[in-house]
Amino acid sequence: MRPLVVPATLLLASAALAKPWNGIEPGASHREDVVKKFGEPTKTVNHEGKEILAYVGPQAIKGTTETQFRIDSANKLVERMDAYSNAMEYPPSRGAMIEVALKEYLDKKDKPRK
Repeated sequence: MRPLVVPATLLLASAALAKPWNGIEPGASHREDVVKKFGEPTKTVNHEGKEILAYVGPQAIKGTTETQFRIDSANKLVERMDAYSNAMEYPPSRGAMIEVALKEYLDKKDKPRK
């Protein structure tokens, strides 16, 4: 029983450390809060039990080129937010490189294969 308690505690601790952004708080805000605040997303992707709401291009949130909200499909809670801007750090951090790779993967996944 004890091994199940530790991962749950770590999960709750990581959600508690996330900071609110533009009125949306990971672990507390729901999908409907995001849509109410920012409108319908440019695109929605379902991946491994999570729904990713992406605001890109003309729908990008002010000060960003893209913003993604990762939503738990079961309880509709916001788990994570990622905001991208034109100002890319140099050299890019590991996190920035992972974000770029994920974006490229999701873009390719949405395109029809030849």
